[in-house]
Amino acid sequence: MIEYFDAQNIIHSFDPSWQEQGRGLPAFTHALNDLRDALQSHEWERHAQLMLSQIVMSEHNETGLAPDDNASIISGDNGSCQGGQGIVSETLGGGQVRYFAAKSGAKLEILKNDRPGESWESFQNRIYRKALSGDNWPLSMCWTATGQGTAERADLGRAQRAVEDRQDLLEYAANRMTGYAIAKLIKLGELPMANDWWKWKFTYPKKLTIDDGRVSKELIEQWKAGFLNTQDVLGYLGKSEDEHLDQRINYLVKMKTKVLEANKANPEIMIEPREMQMLTANDMGQPEPTQTP
Repeated sequence: MIEYFDAQNIIHSFDPSWQEQGRGLPAFTHALNDLRDALQSHEWERHAQLMLSQIVMSEHNETGLAPDDNASIISGDNGSCQGGQGIVSETLGGGQVRYFAAKSGAKLEILKNDRPGESWESFQNRIYRKALSGDNWPLSMCWTATGQGTAERADLGRAQRAVEDRQDLLEYAANRMTGYAIAKLIKLGELPMANDWWKWKFTYPKKLTIDDGRVSKELIEQWKAGFLNTQDVLGYLGKSEDEHLDQRINYLVKMKTKVLEANKANPEIMIEPREMQMLTANDMGQPEPTQTP
């Protein structure tokens, strides 16, 4: 069943390639052919692995056929047998022995499986790198890490910028959808009318980092120096200002309520609110008396 929608009811979200672009393509359109080749190569290599895993050894003789007396003497429960030429063999579950005609000399070889190999891995990694480069996402964040601190930090910065670009793109569509839903609910009387009801701010997740302790110290120092506001620090932590204040106020109200209840139940033991937040030994000292002129 095909259902058609008006263009005015569709929110077009895409990564533009030039200014005022009206329609866009998926992010990995530039690498569809490469990814298709990589998938086909992976499938064929998987079939090759299944084929090679069935072969245990190969025998080269003058006829290219299995000797008639190859399994003439059988001993034990493991399927071992000794042929007329004094060759001891063992039947393995799921394994096969292949016979080949030898022009001169006979030999018995164990199959050495060295596939897929470094060339195949390099081919796959090259395709993945080309696909991710078009989407501005570093390869080390999803496939193979470089193992070097400086390179890891550079890739982490690229990944964070890619995330921020995607957030800016999706925020436009989210604002339109949220505003449409709220407007409909207000029109139906499900929500009260309020001033600036169309102004929304979304909370983003915590930013990517490779060293939380170092980044936290830098944020604190920049906040103390005035280079950052409280909103900037909270935004890095993935919290909004209102969310932080609500949580802080709820904590303080709950803490002081508990202290009052404890003091009322135990009047001989008076707990001060400051004692609930003592972090160092100096906090144990008595508070200095307030001097009034």
